[in-house]
Amino acid sequence: MRAERLTAAGAELGEGPVWRAESGEVVWVDILRGEIHATALDGSSRLVRQHAMPVGAVALTTTGEILASTPVGLVDEVGAVRSPLAQAAPDVRANDGKPDPAGRFIGGTMTVGDARAGAGALWSMDGGEPIVLVESATIANGIAWSSEHSTMYWIDTRTGRIDAFDYDLDTGRVSGRRPHVVIDEEWGSPDGMCIDDEDRLWVAFWGGSAVRCLDGTDCVEVVELPTPLVTCPTFAGPDLDQLVITTASIDVPADSPGAGDVYLATPGCTGPGVNRLDPADDRSLRLARPGPCTGRVGCPGRLPPPELDRIRVASARARRGGMLLCRWCRGSRCTGSARPSVASLTLSPSRAGRRPNRPASTTSSTEPLPWSS
Repeated sequence: MRAERLTAAGAELGEGPVWRAESGEVVWVDILRGEIHATALDGSSRLVRQHAMPVGAVALTTTGEILASTPVGLVDEVGAVRSPLAQAAPDVRANDGKPDPAGRFIGGTMTVGDARAGAGALWSMDGGEPIVLVESATIANGIAWSSEHSTMYWIDTRTGRIDAFDYDLDTGRVSGRRPHVVIDEEWGSPDGMCIDDEDRLWVAFWGGSAVRCLDGTDCVEVVELPTPLVTCPTFAGPDLDQLVITTASIDVPADSPGAGDVYLATPGCTGPGVNRLDPADDRSLRLARPGPCTGRVGCPGRLPPPELDRIRVASARARRGGMLLCRWCRGSRCTGSARPSVASLTLSPSRAGRRPNRPASTTSSTEPLPWSS
């Protein structure tokens, strides 16, 4: 299978594509330029905004906001820090990340420029004090969860493998780290990834000119691209049956055709709905997770509100053992169409003293930042 160019983006370090159903666009970042872009499936693109620091990934909220993952945490469109992250060192930046199925943001860090061994980490953020899930990472990269949410897959690129963890959805903690797939060096270096509805991993390969579909440890499909630095795929489109792929141009000759562009392929399968953060939850960015679903207002697995009608109920459920399970609360046959109430994100009193509300370009470090020169 060969991917076709969707738009001539010319990104320096394109990454983190996410399907935004309400606008019919894939939102993605050009990390080192601090840019957030949006590209429709007809190839039209626009610059959403630019931050004064690297943006490693974006996270969508249930109200349609686009939050940027930055070295100081999740930042909104006006530069307010909505979920803080203390800098481990002045040259550490955000890298790949995305919300988990319960609405926490799980994001990785690494150093600017040449990745310093062990300087990065994998963090869990929900608006309060961030929690380190994995320490001493080098290039914290692709992340995905199984359809039953009990397994998290994660890539630290320098290890040359995809690791699996037991994932506790209630607490957001990980345990039981183990190798899931050891990557063939001829494929390149594993970068970003996504997962399809059959729990197969679609992995981008930096230096490998491809996205590979891994069913367990077997490579069952290869999507070829005309440029070597392939960074991240995501499922997109009204039926989530298209694969949109970002690339980079940072380490290739200036005249290399197609480097940094965004590509499109039809993989013959579908992906799950996009996990989102819920600003209506008074625990800040966490999605409410009621018990066994009885059709109560508040379960995000219910029928979506009108402006999100492209997010299909079918994509918010997993078929297991012949029974439909709500992918949010795991209750069977989640029904109803009432919309959860939506309020603006506010600080809970217990956290108001701990969450800085400062512009995105500020930092507590007294040292000059490597991207500020």
